[in-house]
Amino acid sequence: MNIFIDTSILYPNPFWKGNYYSRILDVAINGRAKIYLSRVVIKELRHNFEKNLTKELFELKKTNSSLKNNLRYFKPFELPDKEKCLTDFDRFYEEMAKYNRITVLEYENDLLEPILERAIKREKPFSEKKTELKDALIWLTYSNYVNENKLENCFLLTKNCTDFCDLKKLKNNIFELHDELKKDCDKFQIFNSFQTFNQANSEYLDKPEKEFKEWIEQIDFSDKYVFDLLWENEGDSITDKIYNLTDRIDPDSLFEEGYLISMGGYLDIGDIEWYDCSDVEVEIVSDYAIVSGTLNVNAEIQGYSYNSVRDKGDEKFPFVGERNIEIKIFFNFTIEKEGTPENFEITDVITE
Repeated sequence: MNIFIDTSILYPNPFWKGNYYSRILDVAINGRAKIYLSRVVIKELRHNFEKNLTKELFELKKTNSSLKNNLRYFKPFELPDKEKCLTDFDRFYEEMAKYNRITVLEYENDLLEPILERAIKREKPFSEKKTELKDALIWLTYSNYVNENKLENCFLLTKNCTDFCDLKKLKNNIFELHDELKKDCDKFQIFNSFQTFNQANSEYLDKPEKEFKEWIEQIDFSDKYVFDLLWENEGDSITDKIYNLTDRIDPDSLFEEGYLISMGGYLDIGDIEWYDCSDVEVEIVSDYAIVSGTLNVNAEIQGYSYNSVRDKGDEKFPFVGERNIEIKIFFNFTIEKEGTPENFEITDVITE
């Protein structure tokens, strides 16, 4: 799936906020789609963003001035720094490209001659009423890229359907690329919003989630199943984590002299045995799930206090005592289809 974005579709939302926008970004991050933005689109977006920002800042200044004159006690709103906002815009799109959420297509100088020819003749996307140089540059950048790379399954998201589409053929809110533009490239399907694109392609976009749900529903995530899954895939790692839990154990609850340990002594975990799981729950997020539960552990704990008033020859950390205790370790991890546990974390520890 190859998705090409026109400026008009992002004009009110340059930072891709909202469910339909983030859904497409998620599909791109997962490698199931590629999103393309012409450098012209980013430049135009930035220009529009700056215009809107200037207008909003002016309105805020007016509001500050008006409220200051009409209220006895008023602290003016802190205004965003315009240059910092523009820098943030630049950083946002740099990071989008860096982390492969989008692919930025640079325009080529040799496109200017055919664009000028079209402008003179008023050929699409130009018209008798409009001479949008940027629209032609965006279109030829996209159509040439599709042709050169022999791409299929291509979509153009634009609200500028007047210039890109044949409105006479509009039926059931389905837009068709103008015949003149089809001469350049006929691979594009047109959508005039992220919502209609999501709805029309929901089967493809939802496929990983549906497949994952079907897969996970076939598995009995019982306490034993999760325990075996952790033992086989995270055994050594979990054991190491348990040995590092002494700072979460209250020595006062284990030894009468626990306060001596708190004063500078320490606890040490000896032999351990994690022997089963309980209270397992599975939460499906999208194409993965979060599995949580309680790991039951038997551990041998030794306590050593700090002897701050010791005589010569006395031990600095005398042995206080030893206890066998039960530890409940609350955990969660993520799992994908046919995958193994990932991102295992311990959220809480209770001793009994």
